[in-house]
Amino acid sequence: MIIINMSRLQKYLEEEWIKVYKKKFEVLVNPKSRDIMSITNTQKIVRFTADKTTKKVYVWHFAEAIHSDIWKKIVGKGRDFDDESFQNAIHGVARLKGSKWTMTGSDQWSNLWNDMEGHYDMLFKDFKWVNQYIEVSKYFRDQYDKDKRVGIF
Repeated sequence: MIIINMSRLQKYLEEEWIKVYKKKFEVLVNPKSRDIMSITNTQKIVRFTADKTTKKVYVWHFAEAIHSDIWKKIVGKGRDFDDESFQNAIHGVARLKGSKWTMTGSDQWSNLWNDMEGHYDMLFKDFKWVNQYIEVSKYFRDQYDKDKRVGIF
């Protein structure tokens, strides 16, 4: 029988996280497009988390960290990533399209599309404020239209 001390395991994992991400990188808060450009390379791809409870958008270079790490260390500060962040945040990837940063994907939402009927209105209304930083409405509208075409709704 193996007994695991969860608090020791959690502390160890956090220490390992610090070792993995020991180099410093910027996480921008509510950035302008030109600010986002300053943290990208030629690929012009970033990850972001938009937190509805604080009305803040956190943006970082896509290769520096994953969403759950940023949520735990910076955004959520103790709030659970699995439950609360799915209700109160958008975790996504954005690319520069023309002069506008546009959401192009989300593991979080792509896993939930089949359960999303009735939630699209919430996404369009509750997260409309994010569009001033990263265009998200078009992504959700396109997903909704695609789902309607294939008969999910």
